[in-house]
Amino acid sequence: MKIATGFMAAKFLFAANEIGLFEALTGGPATLGEIANRIEVPSRTTAIVTAAMVSLGLIEREGESLSKRCGGWDIPGRQGHRKFAPNAQVLRRH
Repeated sequence: MKIATGFMAAKFLFAANEIGLFEALTGGPATLGEIANRIEVPSRTTAIVTAAMVSLGLIEREGESLSKRCGGWDIPGRQGHRKFAPNAQVLRRH
């Protein structure tokens, strides 16, 4: 079970990176709708990936506000990291 859980956590982390979730929060806290607009990904997809990152402790939710919670380390942006998530483009479909 730990292997499957770790696999899914990694898949969601790569997807979050690919769609630009962490980059969208570099300017500070934002609502789910604001993030979805910034990264141009459907709200439902943004909500699913964001919920996964909240459960992993990488994003913090306080009411409607979401912010990075990375313990002092930076998560790389999308440029140069597409090879890690080749299937993430499916998430961009509307």
